[in-house]
Amino acid sequence: MARAHRTPSAEAPLTPAEQVFVEQYLVDLNGTRAYRVAFPGAAYGSARALASKLVAKVNVAAEIRAARAAQQRRTQITADKALRELARVAFSDLIDLFDGEGRLRSAREMPLDARRAAASVKVSRERVARRVTRRGKTTTTTTVRECVIEVKFWDKVAALERLFRHLGLETPIPPLEALLRSLPPRMAAGVRAALA
Repeated sequence: MARAHRTPSAEAPLTPAEQVFVEQYLVDLNGTRAYRVAFPGAAYGSARALASKLVAKVNVAAEIRAARAAQQRRTQITADKALRELARVAFSDLIDLFDGEGRLRSAREMPLDARRAAASVKVSRERVARRVTRRGKTTTTTTVRECVIEVKFWDKVAALERLFRHLGLETPIPPLEALLRSLPPRMAAGVRAALA
């Protein structure tokens, strides 16, 4: 007699290897890597295929959802916060880096949005030692002057593309020939003649 195959419910406990998979999956959402940690002998191709099956299992998927929700509560990272950071990069303004006289501001004087949109900042530090002798006693005062010499922003175009995708504004434009084929033949001939 054939054994009936039962699909596990969302409440079914995870095996120890599945638990390791879920923990590893939460690190970077890379199923292949997580599978290879949970099942060390798996080849890359097998791990890739089996990870997608494992993520689709009802009890594993439920555990991943619960763990991600708990992770989000702990870290207080929300979709809104992530979108705000992405928007800071996408809408960063170079003018925020300069003061009223046109000099590059120090990193501490830059507005928060400009600092968060910056990928890197190069600072020149100059150590100045000043010696003063009074009544036979020499005192040395050392000061450090910092000057921002370069600021690089994160890629604005990439940030805008991600925002466009998120907002559903990224619609592909069909090639001209496809558009012309969609027009009535007489109108398409007129457009072709006008473009020639």
